[in-house]
Amino acid sequence: MKSKAALTSVTIILVSCFFSPAGSVSAKVLQSEDYQKIRLGGSKAGYAANYDPFAQTPPSDRIEKAVQDLLEAANDHLVNGNKIKAVEEYTEAIKLDPTNYVSYYNRCFARNAIGEQDGALEDCNQALRLNSSCSYAYYIRGIIYIARKNKWAALDDLEHAATLFKSEGNYQYEAAARKRMKEAACPLCP
Repeated sequence: MKSKAALTSVTIILVSCFFSPAGSVSAKVLQSEDYQKIRLGGSKAGYAANYDPFAQTPPSDRIEKAVQDLLEAANDHLVNGNKIKAVEEYTEAIKLDPTNYVSYYNRCFARNAIGEQDGALEDCNQALRLNSSCSYAYYIRGIIYIARKNKWAALDDLEHAATLFKSEGNYQYEAAARKRMKEAACPLCP
């Protein structure tokens, strides 16, 4: 006889049966991991509300599309000056895909703009854990370090950002990073 703990760790298999446009019956077996992904952020409506068996798009693509939609909405909020709403939208994007470094560095920028330096720093660090060549995360973290009067950390991050920006061909941000480096090195210089 299996223990209660063993019974609770059984993999859930869901079968979705539906008629194809040609009239034949198809079945799709979903493992519990797929079910969790399909639910898109833990909706209480669950499986039926978020899974369309007729959709041609795999669940991972729909999650990616939802994340992109949230990032676009958050960017719009940021541009329009609604930084708090932008942070909320970036947070929703992170909930859907916690491996998307872009969501973290964007939320970092928004958090820094509303004065949440601790949260912004955490987001920069997470973006860099996910993508160690994220130039924007180094740049924003350097700016945060300037505000915290941590000159050496600021110089290190801004130098790293400038080098990455140059390698990306992003000369405008490379120049901005170098200008911030001068600010960090000599805060009273013109």
